[in-house]
Amino acid sequence: MVVAVLAIAGWSSGRPSAIESAAATCNAASNVQDDGSAISFDTKGEEDLGGDTITEVVCVLSALDIPQHIISHMDSTRALDGQQTDDWKGFTARWSYHPNTGMRLTVVAE
Repeated sequence: MVVAVLAIAGWSSGRPSAIESAAATCNAASNVQDDGSAISFDTKGEEDLGGDTITEVVCVLSALDIPQHIISHMDSTRALDGQQTDDWKGFTARWSYHPNTGMRLTVVAE
């Protein structure tokens, strides 16, 4: 099944990136961007009922070995805080949050 997902996503020509591997494991391959060097999420909010689930986001971030202090930073982000940025071992994350629209998150491999 994973091989089929990798082939559909166009990874059959080479080894998948860490982001592509995490996305395949977490059923988020459609969120991968920029030839596997980035992934974006737009989660559900109180007024925006469509979108990615927090489960998908957590799965990908865990697969990318995100440190707990960055998870805490994300968890404490308020709408008033605006866009936030943090980085760890080869990745940069940029996110914003509003209760009505959910979290918008992009992770880019450095």
